[in-house]
Amino acid sequence: VNVDMINIIRLEFMPTCAAWIHRAGDPVPELAVAEADTDKIHIYDGKGSSTALKVLDNIHMKPVTCITYCAAYDIALSADEGGMLEYWSGSSNDYAFPRTVKFESKVETDLYEFAKKKTVPVNLTLSPNNDAFATFAADRKIRLFRILTGKLICVIDESLQNY
Repeated sequence: VNVDMINIIRLEFMPTCAAWIHRAGDPVPELAVAEADTDKIHIYDGKGSSTALKVLDNIHMKPVTCITYCAAYDIALSADEGGMLEYWSGSSNDYAFPRTVKFESKVETDLYEFAKKKTVPVNLTLSPNNDAFATFAADRKIRLFRILTGKLICVIDESLQNY
């Protein structure tokens, strides 16, 4: 992975996706990189070393398809091939479940939406005000969620049958 014109991080595995997972002013600019065909997410110092700072292997049960990070709430979001969407935090909370969310269990949220619909998120992105995130899934639907509650706001069907 080449993160800029100066630093190159050599990986010993095939990556599927990556995202910066740090806040402005953090001493270490962390980069999360998902390993293909496994459930592992490797955390690297974006300034240099090809040695992972940490390997997260207990967040997902299937290979990770996308990752994004909300610095405003220190929430990392990642999705896997099983349709599971997971919340975790950066190094300030040791990559644990975020303290900033308004739920204690995913049962209280709509985050099982993808598994229920047997689809996989292929992209995650945050709203400019960090209150919501959008997903685009293999079923060609855009889903909007509130970031702090995990509740589904709306679903937009982008399949060809609608056009």
